Amino acid sequence: MPAFKYKAKDGPNKIVEGRLDAASRTEAVNKLTMMGYFPISVTPAGDNDFSAPKRAVKSVVRSSDRKVSAQEASKSMRITLFNRIVIKDLSMFTRQLADLIDSGVTLFRSVSILAEQCTNPAFKKILEDVQSSIKDGKTLHESLGKHGKVFSPLFVNMVKSGEIGGMLETVLERLADFSEQEEETRSKIKQAMAYPLVMAGMGVLMITVLMTFVIPRLVKLFSDMGQTLPMITQIVIGISIFMSQYWYMMIIGLAVVFYIFQKWKQTENGSYIVDKFKLSIPVVKDLILKDEIARFGRTLSTLLNNGVPILQSLTIIVDTIRNKVIRNQISGFVDDISKGSKLGECLKNSPMFPGLFVNMVSVGEESGHIEKSLEKVAESYDKQVDRTIKVFTTLLEPLMIVVLGAVLGVIIISIIMPIFDISNIAQ
Repeated sequence: MPAFKYKAKDGPNKIVEGRLDAASRTEAVNKLTMMGYFPISVTPAGDNDFSAPKRAVKSVVRSSDRKVSAQEASKSMRITLFNRIVIKDLSMFTRQLADLIDSGVTLFRSVSILAEQCTNPAFKKILEDVQSSIKDGKTLHESLGKHGKVFSPLFVNMVKSGEIGGMLETVLERLADFSEQEEETRSKIKQAMAYPLVMAGMGVLMITVLMTFVIPRLVKLFSDMGQTLPMITQIVIGISIFMSQYWYMMIIGLAVVFYIFQKWKQTENGSYIVDKFKLSIPVVKDLILKDEIARFGRTLSTLLNNGVPILQSLTIIVDTIRNKVIRNQISGFVDDISKGSKLGECLKNSPMFPGLFVNMVSVGEESGHIEKSLEKVAESYDKQVDRTIKVFTTLLEPLMIVVLGAVLGVIIISIIMPIFDISNIAQ
């Protein structure tokens, strides 16, 4: 049987070295773990060059990279504004960490490799701290939990359940799938909104040019006519003069209003009112509800699949829900379930969750396979989110055209009407 040299941590400060017999590096790592050691390096006994494992690791990383296109890999490690960590960075880290651990690479070495390869300075610094914490004898979930702004309670608790259950690589794969699904949904919404936003920007630019450059040049012409202008023309000219002379005040005023609104929206009461208002807009309400329901079902299914109790799962899920109104509803479920109620009963009493979702959860509870029911219904609502996005953009584009067309039409009519009056007088 092959022999392996090892270096491992025995507690936070003590490092031990030795050799043991094992059929493979994976078996050697497992033996060390059962002995209570935390492996740092495991190499074949006859190999004094520690570069061999590194070469093997690099090949693992390359095989992992083949799962995504080169374009996606480069995007996933991009440096964002203010060095903030994007979902793709976290998703790629999770996917590659799962591949490395599944290939028998030690946890410490896996995190070390990913820290070396990371091109996002902020994320690289965090991974280096995680690596240092693991070296000091901490578990992975304890090391990740120190960075709560990057690794959510959902992420940390999932990793903890994987470490306890001995299936860390499987849990990491599920987390990677979860992150990729979240990023895909968010990208679809951004792509759907891109064209309407460009249209709105162009429309506002055209109106601004007309009001600040074109109409002021026509004011002198109208004043020389010596006749009373139509009311609509007088109003448009008044607005135009104000915009031309006090444009800086308008910019400052808008900036102040935007700043105050943002500060108010960050308060508990302000964010709740804004989220409640969103749920009063017909198509927007449908989109938000379906997106949040899909996230709720997908997250709860993932947690339950990994053995996290339902009360703890719901507590974790509360932090993943973006809309405060829906979040408050789910927070109430925790108290009700702790008193003996079933999840299906809680959902039935909530106006936010539709009948299909409630029935699927109730059936899953009766059959003892609630996580499977949640997974299926989450997939169904993910598809509905796609359809709602298409409907939303289909309605939004013509609505914006009508609004912008109406504003431009009023401006143009206000210019043309005095000219028609001149023609009538001349005749």
